[in-house]
Amino acid sequence: MKNLPDTIDLVVSLGGDGTFNEVVTGNMERKNRLLICHIPVGTTNDVGAMFGYGKDPVKNVSYETPRELKSKYGQLAYLFEGAKNFVFPTPLYSMKYVIDGKEYSGQYSFMLISNANRIAGINNFYKDIKLDDNKFEIILCNLTKKSDIVRSLYYLATSNITQAKGFEFHRLSSLEIVFDEIPKNAWCVDGEKLDMDTKKYNISIINDFKILMPKKNVKKLFSKRGE
Repeated sequence: MKNLPDTIDLVVSLGGDGTFNEVVTGNMERKNRLLICHIPVGTTNDVGAMFGYGKDPVKNVSYETPRELKSKYGQLAYLFEGAKNFVFPTPLYSMKYVIDGKEYSGQYSFMLISNANRIAGINNFYKDIKLDDNKFEIILCNLTKKSDIVRSLYYLATSNITQAKGFEFHRLSSLEIVFDEIPKNAWCVDGEKLDMDTKKYNISIINDFKILMPKKNVKKLFSKRGE
């Protein structure tokens, strides 16, 4: 992607959320960014559904689900892996984090960082998401029992995730995270495993390339209606 010539008019991403992430990552490494179009044909397709290409509800534990299972069983692979992992305890990770200049600390079993209104096949995960407001969302969970986590996530279907017990919610423009120790479990980026041997992470939004999407969702996802 980063080695493509500048004369290309359009790059089409054909795949799921992980494929789209690879295309975007390659585009961000280019000096002259290319116009992108994403056609969702993957397993989860949260990005494609958010853009307005369709719906594909999935129980998503993709960062723990082996690729061979996803290839063979599709959506059922997530259910198999989720049921198997449900009996294991959830560890807590000690960390400090800085949100827009203010420092916090605590112990958390997992965190979810996104800028989307559809996550893991669940529509309207967050309310009033805009892709051009220079903000993203983070949820941190301090629960350790998976049964408690599932009970709190029931808010996804009945109320608002930002009000769920055991969860902290922030809408922010920049985030710095420093773990006391390097996390043993892998990160997940758009359904794909990400291994990083570091304790410190800096996360921010970069608005620096254009993407084609159905007109029906432009007004919904862009406060300035995008171009």
